[in-house]
Amino acid sequence: MYPYKGIISELLWGKKDLTDRQIEATIFDKLARKGMWGNVYRPAESMAKWITNRLRRNGKRVESIMHGLEKKGLLLFKKSGMVVSLNPRKKEDILKTIEDELY
Repeated sequence: MYPYKGIISELLWGKKDLTDRQIEATIFDKLARKGMWGNVYRPAESMAKWITNRLRRNGKRVESIMHGLEKKGLLLFKKSGMVVSLNPRKKEDILKTIEDELY
């Protein structure tokens, strides 16, 4: 999809302070690269843990951002919030956010 550069490469090499918008784009990028659109889900806890390991702040911030994205309709949660995927109806908005914030 996109080569690793910008913030993604920084995330791979150490803990950083990111804005909420950059964290949103990182969540989108991680799920998009794994092909998690529509009925293909990934455990929400593993997503929060993966991002938290690369940030200086705790996972509560990441989880609150993920729930905010659900309210906006960009993320889909299933099984009482245990698994998450990207909303295919909002694909253009999600890809634009990835482009603008990470690359």
